[in-house]
Amino acid sequence: MIRKENSLSQVDLLTHQALIIIFHLHLLPETPIMNHLHPNIEAAIKHQVELLNTGRVLEAFDLFFSDHGEMYENDNLFGHGKIECRKRQEPYINSAKEILGQITDVKIIPLAQICIFRNQSSFIDQKDKEIQINGLHWQQWENGKIIEECYFHSDKMDKIIASGILDNPEKLKENS
Repeated sequence: MIRKENSLSQVDLLTHQALIIIFHLHLLPETPIMNHLHPNIEAAIKHQVELLNTGRVLEAFDLFFSDHGEMYENDNLFGHGKIECRKRQEPYINSAKEILGQITDVKIIPLAQICIFRNQSSFIDQKDKEIQINGLHWQQWENGKIIEECYFHSDKMDKIIASGILDNPEKLKENS
């Protein structure tokens, strides 16, 4: 009789462990904030910001921009797809002798897979002149990649910031 009770306990334990494994293998990766490369969208975005802050812009782009992503500049299509967007950005980035990254006001909405941040970086051009950047990036992520990036600057950026976008990044798509 004791042996039978132990067998049942072992069966119950094995069943419980099997259910946990099934949950982790099958259900967890399908949740909106999980993916196979970056199990935590917040960690992925923080890694992107770290790369940008250390001047590794193209590395961040290559790692996180979707093959089919779209980029907008002040609501105008800048490029469609990773190849086109990278090709359009390379001349600006490669003209810099040095990039001094300064990403601020980072806000991440994990369940919506949205992030927003200010880009107040600067770069040193080929004539040793420092150029200041003042922009706002809004990104929609999916499966660990940026599928849409909206970059705003000048009056458009000021208007969007005044509307409260830094506190509520979801508002960008609500108002579009």
